[in-house]
Amino acid sequence: MITFSQTGNKSWNDPSLFDKIDEYLYVTVSKLDSGIKYSVESKRLDELVPLIESSSASPVNREWSLQLLIAPQVYERNVKRLPYSKQVIDAIQSNWCIADVCFHAHLKAGSCAMPFNPKPCDPSWTGSMIRFMYSFPFKCTLAVSHDRSTCITYGICFGIESTNINALLSKLHFSKEHAHQPFLVPLLMTDMALTGLKDFSSKTYNDFLPVREAMGCNLYFNPESKYTAPDLSDMPRKLTVLVNAGASNSASLSATKAVINYLDKQLEEEQLKKDEDLIVRMRDYLTLMREVVDGTKRKNDYLKESVQAQVQMVYTLLAQQDNALNHRYGADMRVIAAVTLLFLPGTFVATLFSASFWDFSPGNQSSKVSSWVWLYWLVTASLTAAVLCIWRGFPRMKQFMPWRGTARHGSSKLA
Repeated sequence: MITFSQTGNKSWNDPSLFDKIDEYLYVTVSKLDSGIKYSVESKRLDELVPLIESSSASPVNREWSLQLLIAPQVYERNVKRLPYSKQVIDAIQSNWCIADVCFHAHLKAGSCAMPFNPKPCDPSWTGSMIRFMYSFPFKCTLAVSHDRSTCITYGICFGIESTNINALLSKLHFSKEHAHQPFLVPLLMTDMALTGLKDFSSKTYNDFLPVREAMGCNLYFNPESKYTAPDLSDMPRKLTVLVNAGASNSASLSATKAVINYLDKQLEEEQLKKDEDLIVRMRDYLTLMREVVDGTKRKNDYLKESVQAQVQMVYTLLAQQDNALNHRYGADMRVIAAVTLLFLPGTFVATLFSASFWDFSPGNQSSKVSSWVWLYWLVTASLTAAVLCIWRGFPRMKQFMPWRGTARHGSSKLA
């Protein structure tokens, strides 16, 4: 029975905690006198309580058995709700000895792997819960209890996608001879989770390669490669997306490695009690999975460091483009300023002395141009030269004067 009446701020009697679905899958693998029997049945919610109660009866002509109840993920439902009714949860706890902490963990915890006590103070019972959530292509919650005295394993699995259910059933059917091992299903699910993460890491890396080639950052290893200059304005966003995907994948890989370490520790304890060839092979495979995790994380680390370097490169190139544009605009403005300065002194002098140097009135019968017109050209040229010299020399004077002032200030301190 449920021992805790509260989960978070809600009571177990609160119907909002439960989100019942239409169909469940009941998987059984048993070793009978006639051989191994494997079956998958579709069940409705109202059939679960009688099914669970009858399945816990004493086995007849059965050496061992695995009974797994799968609740598929329904995307329009809240993933933080339990896909059962309160009556079904009571039956699971009473007959299959799956502790209430497993349901609390689904409502509160993220990705995790932990043991639980199906029957406190009864060493013949063992229990484990594994949860893959957040950032995982493969998501599910699995709780397994095992009775060593009868060699029966009970399990519930919920929040798993339909495509992953088919893959899990295929793996389970292939290895049905080993279904007596209570850590077989957790191992299969961990392998599926790791495969999804490895595929996701490969996808992000393949998406990264065109970006790297477009940036021309692989010339050290491929010096003859030709690349087209990328659109730098959109490049920071693309690189940030890759870094975010890699970080998410690395976090999920760390969670998966924690699950692998947990399973290895539990199998090591099982091996001390019963040195079985299957346990040795399972631990060997866990070692391989651990190496896959480390290799995938190294690829993500390379992706992260390379993308960070390329982000700096992109911002540097953008700054260079801005500087080149500013220089071009500055050159245009200097041309405009030079043309203006060329005409400004002459315009000023002509305005000031035009009445004296030129006389184009109709009644003027004498010379139209004064003999002093050379004075106009002399003053205009002098003013133009003076303005251009000041315009060109003043910026250099501004650069020199702070240094000169600093030098004077420093020399005064030394004195």
